[in-house]
Order: sequence, then C-alpha cells, then structure tokens
Amino acid sequence: MITQFNSESTGLGLKNRLERKFRRYSGYLMTWLHSGRRYRAPLKSYDLVWVSPASIDRCPAESPTVSPVIPSVVVGGNWDRELRAFQDDVVFRSFEKRFNEGVGWNQTPYYSRMKEWIAKYGSYKGMTDTTDLDRCCSQIEKLYTMIKRDGYTTQRRLSKRKIQGLDYEPYFPLEQKQITVYVARDGELLWCAGAHRLSIAKILELESIPVRIRVRYEKWKELRDRVYEGSEQDEIWTKNHPDLDPRSGKAVHTHLTKFHMV
Repeated sequence: MITQFNSESTGLGLKNRLERKFRRYSGYLMTWLHSGRRYRAPLKSYDLVWVSPASIDRCPAESPTVSPVIPSVVVGGNWDRELRAFQDDVVFRSFEKRFNEGVGWNQTPYYSRMKEWIAKYGSYKGMTDTTDLDRCCSQIEKLYTMIKRDGYTTQRRLSKRKIQGLDYEPYFPLEQKQITVYVARDGELLWCAGAHRLSIAKILELESIPVRIRVRYEKWKELRDRVYEGSEQDEIWTKNHPDLDPRSGKAVHTHLTKFHMV
C-alpha cells in the first residue's frame, strides 16, 4: 500500500536531505569522470533550462545505455536516429483521454498497463492493488489541478506543496526529478523522463517548463565547446538554443524551435 506523508517534516527528512547531498556531490564527480573531463564547456549536471513543452515532441525508440548513477553524460551512437512521437506514449494518450475527454481513469490504457504489471509482477512503483492505483490517479488529478491553478514550478520551489505519493525517488537530488531530456546531434530536445508532468504541460499548453539535460550527443557537445570558447560563428545557435549558454549559472528561458545542423 502507498503511504502518504510529507517526509521532509519527519525524521526521514534529515536522512533524505543527507542522501540527496551525497548523491549530488557524487553525481558531479561521476559526470566529470565519465564525460566532463573530455570537454571544455562544463556539463553542469543539475542546471535547468526553461523551454516550451511543445518543443519536446519526440523520443528515442531505444534510449542510449547510460548508468543511472551518472546525472549527465555525453554519448555517441545511433540512439537519436530512430525516433517516435511522444504523443504516442501511453501516459500522454491516457492523460489526454482523462483531462480532455473526461474518460474515467480505469478506462485509460495507462491504468490497464499498471494493472497488468501488478498482476504479472506483484507491484508497480509500490502499488499492489486497484486501491493503490485509484489513489495514484487521484494524486495525478491533484498534480494537474495544482499546475493548472498555480503554474509550473521547479521541484525545489515546490517544497511542502509537492504531492508525496508521486515521489518515487525521495533520495534523489530534487533536480533529478524534473522533466529530463536528451539533446540529439542536431540540437533537438528529445524526451527522456517525466512523462506525467510533460503530458500535463502539453495538455495545458503551458508557455515554458524547466527541464534537465540528461544526455548530449557527442557532435552536439563539440558544438557546445566551440560556443563556450567563442569560436562558433553561427549566431542562430548562440542566441536561440537553451543549451548554448554554458557560462551562465542561471536557467535559460527560451522558446526552442526546430534546428538542423548542416
């Protein structure tokens, strides 16, 4: 069964914060050892950039293989070649049916998939029966209502207002719980994680949302290095892409449009 409580207000709060701090510093180290030491522009594992949710409309058919303990990496290969539409994802399709068409949760493909997973494996993200599934769906409703009413904010600013029942990773640094994206070789932002929030942002047609960059393609990172050094002359990149302001410690607010590298 899912237990709902605000862990930050209990003895577990201190443990969570200490674990997050450890994971944060070890994450910086792992990022540098894996990728950061090979490039000049800092990867800044936990920095956020603000983009239009409409600009994230595809994801890799097969995600690149990266260790879950490394928050930000640079990877080559063909993972950005074969893509699928985010709108085809079971979460987005189900959220659209629920919030746009008024379909009951238990009639959505997401509910059916979770129910089937529980029947096959005994649990799904801590849920073990339909009571848990109904409670989860109720919490998603609260998340939708909160974002619609108050707008989208970062996990750090949410503080005690966050919905604890949807926090499946209490020990992770807060920035790792944001919507996460890949940057393909041509600069396109591809969805990586955070389907619930991205689906809601798209359905509500929000202007911008904070995202964290999980993986950059090697060719893209080389361009980022040139921008960092001031040797890249193409102004369209330096003025319009949210990942090309590596000297700034602040989040970049932008409306990302489609870019294509020659």
